[in-house]
Amino acid sequence: MRIQRLEAAHAAAYRELILHAYVEAADAFTSTAGERAAEAEAFWVRRIADPRGLGLGIGAFDEAGRLVGSVALEFSAKPKTRHQALLIGMYVHPEARGRGLGAALVQAALDEAARHGGIRVLMLTVTAGNGPAVRLYERHGFRRFGVEPLAIATPAGFKAKLHMARVLPGDAAVDAGGAVPAATMHVFCGKAGAGKSTLAARIAAQTGALLIAEDVWMMRLYGERMQTFDDYKAFAPKLKSVIGPLATDLLARGHDVVLDFQANTRALRAWFLALATQAGAGLRLHWIDVPDAVCLERIARRNVERPAGSHELSEADFALVTSYFEPPAPDEGLEIELHRT
Repeated sequence: MRIQRLEAAHAAAYRELILHAYVEAADAFTSTAGERAAEAEAFWVRRIADPRGLGLGIGAFDEAGRLVGSVALEFSAKPKTRHQALLIGMYVHPEARGRGLGAALVQAALDEAARHGGIRVLMLTVTAGNGPAVRLYERHGFRRFGVEPLAIATPAGFKAKLHMARVLPGDAAVDAGGAVPAATMHVFCGKAGAGKSTLAARIAAQTGALLIAEDVWMMRLYGERMQTFDDYKAFAPKLKSVIGPLATDLLARGHDVVLDFQANTRALRAWFLALATQAGAGLRLHWIDVPDAVCLERIARRNVERPAGSHELSEADFALVTSYFEPPAPDEGLEIELHRT
């Protein structure tokens, strides 16, 4: 495999690869194959080798010389935005995946942006829910700074776009207003006993994020007054009125937050998304999807062990709480990481 700058002579191969991408990974792109198929050759040349210097492409070629991956950069001609570049059209053909080409292409794009001169920030968008792409960009220093709701219409419904950026080294320090927040809010969806608190604690330990656990706070604030599910429904909004502004402030200051709260309904997930959006942070929903039998087994064990902040839950309680559960849907525009253990 080799990575190299694309030239005008590669326009036909680039067109073929990207039109395939628009079909194979349709939700990853804003344009459709039909729209782009109608474009003249000059469009494709501009994307990878713009004569004005406002666009360039980078390709990944296999041993047979076939173009199997690409990424492009767009530069601005406007005086006030010449310091910005846009990373677009990132794609690796399915047959060439698993070889590190995605990482190599992103790094090559960063190197080209640095060589271009005067570029201080590289930006991109990712369709919400594309966890592997988000993690790829995060490994290369990109951070989320906003969410565009209802960004694209797909057969499965509307999807949001995550906006990400990486500030590049420059001669002058980036002023405070230009800093890109690196914060992520982690929230959890799953039935009682699915393992939300265990996963939350593990993610907090792995990422160094601040863990805020609903059960612990509820027990310490309301103690013996918290006996029934009705008690929970009465006290939970009061706690959220305190935790919401706290989490937003932490995120806005660049601190990752793990909220071990139930995100088991559309309304609650919309609330979490609003908090993250207000703070200019990313939101990652961890959906723990395990069978009811596994949940009940874990609940029985927890009823005996009674870890801090927990309370006893019967099978009837489990059935009642589960009746409120709403699985995440694509039209909620969330980045979802699925866990099945």
